Amino acid sequence: MNPSVQDILTAISSVGYQELVLLPNNSNILLAAQQAAEQTPRTVRIVPSRSLPTGIAALLAFNYGEDLDSNVRLMEEAVGLVASIEVTTAERTTEVDGVSVQEGQAIGLLDGQLVAAGDSLTAAALGALAKADPESREIVTIYWGADADLNGAAALSEAITEAHPHLETEIAEGGQPHYPYIISVE
Repeated sequence: MNPSVQDILTAISSVGYQELVLLPNNSNILLAAQQAAEQTPRTVRIVPSRSLPTGIAALLAFNYGEDLDSNVRLMEEAVGLVASIEVTTAERTTEVDGVSVQEGQAIGLLDGQLVAAGDSLTAAALGALAKADPESREIVTIYWGADADLNGAAALSEAITEAHPHLETEIAEGGQPHYPYIISVE
């Protein structure tokens, strides 16, 4: 999940393009991506995506008719419009920024910050969504992964629609190993 500089250089070398855009999709990988970009003879730009939802937004903004710099601008703008929610279970009891969490309780992180805790994954997701300025958003995409299934994602989608009827929801199998739900809010 955390590729080395060498892993990234190997990936860069394995493609036939001379100009590339790297999407780290994780703040832990950003430095390695930057170092790899500096060590290759190819032209590599980094779009600092910090999550799966921001990376997907960047990909959707890519325009084959534009040059590299224009695409980087478009992709960076798209990244800035997305809020990312990760829903999982707390591994320990703690308090962060006024949010008290018990070990085993569901938690919601908004753009990497703990913002909600609840007795269910749905409660934690709704709590985090409430902090993502949902009234100014249009679409929520739920990616379900570890310890979740399509039925649970559908129930979460219904709960979101009930709480925020103006939001359109989509569900996709994300396959992520550590989070039952990763949610994109645009």
